Amino acid sequence: MNFKTSCTLYLVTMLLLGCGSDGRNGSANLDPDEENRGCPINIASGSGCEILNFSDGEAISYKLPILYGQCPAGETTLDIDVAGKTYTWPVAAGYFKGAVMLERGENEICMQSSEGSVSTTLRYEPSDNPQKVRMIYAIAANDDGKFLAGPGVASDIETAKQIITVQSLMMQSATAEMIYKTTGIHQTYSVVEDEDGMPIIEVFAVSETRDELYAMDGLDIYYSVQDQLGTEAQNTDKYLVIMGFSGYENGKTLAHAALGGGNLGIFGGLHLHACPRTVEEIPSRFSDDTRIDTNILPDDSASRGTYWANCATGIGASLHELGHTFGLPHTDYGIMARGFDRLNRLFMMTEPGHDAPLTTDAEYDAVWHPDSLNILLNNPWITD
Repeated sequence: MNFKTSCTLYLVTMLLLGCGSDGRNGSANLDPDEENRGCPINIASGSGCEILNFSDGEAISYKLPILYGQCPAGETTLDIDVAGKTYTWPVAAGYFKGAVMLERGENEICMQSSEGSVSTTLRYEPSDNPQKVRMIYAIAANDDGKFLAGPGVASDIETAKQIITVQSLMMQSATAEMIYKTTGIHQTYSVVEDEDGMPIIEVFAVSETRDELYAMDGLDIYYSVQDQLGTEAQNTDKYLVIMGFSGYENGKTLAHAALGGGNLGIFGGLHLHACPRTVEEIPSRFSDDTRIDTNILPDDSASRGTYWANCATGIGASLHELGHTFGLPHTDYGIMARGFDRLNRLFMMTEPGHDAPLTTDAEYDAVWHPDSLNILLNNPWITD
């Protein structure tokens, strides 16, 4: 889809904006007399790594924090152990970023570099905000629900739910990290979750068949989904719909739209094939510079033409559309402009084809514009 021509402002009974895919530093408090809680702590000078964007014992309301910190010179990767899992993230120029999954309650985070190990804690307690985002995977009527993918790549409904689960966590944590960089506080919206704090992905079959959807334009699909879900009758829910029925034929996308406003945002599912199914897959997916075969798959990545770029743009543009449901208009930079193409830079220290390390001052405009922040920080989905 051509973003420049399809990102259109519609005013009907609500503001509908449509788009598509162009502080405070706290470090780990290490006490040499503290009981070893399972991490072989080494606090010798120059050993181990430290977290810069969370303080030890900090409490947050979302499950996937993006850790940012420093490591000793010469490190290239960092293993982070938390809640029984090990995550391996790249290190560049002595800095690291790494998203990890927390369990409810206190979590010990053990960072293991070649020169030592250090430990810190974060506490995760889900938000009790009744105003939440619902994540929907939409499929066509009488359809198997498979999304578009290359030969041999799993694309069934369960795979889609796994991918959208990770996407939901990433969007939520990206929102929190971008707010933190201005306010020093990690705030984000809540999603409808299960008892373990994992996003619930609802599968919704629309009344139209794929052929009928392929004959509709994006705005018609938007209003049909809006009517069928009854989103405008909701007072406490926002909806983000990923459309599994989006297609691609003869170089053109079909039933692929990017629109948001009121209580509903929709985005086509043509990026799903390039995205992670687990948190552990995030680094490899954002490093995959395989070229898109445009004979069978669209390149919806601001013409960058790679799997990693299609993943970044797809998740970032989905967040952009959700931003419209929070009342955010377009801005001249940031996520509500084309900054969503760089969403990967919030999670990674490296990017294929980009030589400089992606420290927090080098993330391009993967940020909330001040105008967006002013709205978000007065939005009940964020602040209640």
